[in-house]
Amino acid sequence: MKFYQIKGKMIREQVVTLNSLPKDYRSIDRQQGIEGCLNTLFPEMLTDYVADPYPIISDEFLKVIQIYQPKLSHKFVTLKSRKNEEIPHYWALQPKLIDCLHTETKLNDKRGIEELVLKIEPIRYHHFFAVRGLKEGQWIASLEVMESLLRRGLNGFTGKAVIVK
Repeated sequence: MKFYQIKGKMIREQVVTLNSLPKDYRSIDRQQGIEGCLNTLFPEMLTDYVADPYPIISDEFLKVIQIYQPKLSHKFVTLKSRKNEEIPHYWALQPKLIDCLHTETKLNDKRGIEELVLKIEPIRYHHFFAVRGLKEGQWIASLEVMESLLRRGLNGFTGKAVIVK
């Protein structure tokens, strides 16, 4: 089985600021919804995956994930441009948190990942999840999910291969 860590593509500036952020990203299921504003005059800079301050995804991205993970916890994110125009259909997710971090994973001082190694048994039947012990917003997707996202032309992210043992 192949898995990939979903990472945001580098953009020169932080495109989105989210208001009413929960103290803990995991508590989004208790939120009514999340509001945010664009930090750019060009709403077209928005992509299907926005990584900062924590990941939010477009409606199309969510639809693909739900094919593989139908009971995924998610909340609507309302984005507005500086001109107060609403940018529709973004979501904050709460993927299933799985304890699958292998002892061979190499982390740096800031809990950043140098080399991600996952245990196969706990993730064998999962297609989209987060890893317990890693920084919030670190998502893992199976090869099938990554192919589905890319086949639909979704953008703003890359996939870094993960070692599975």
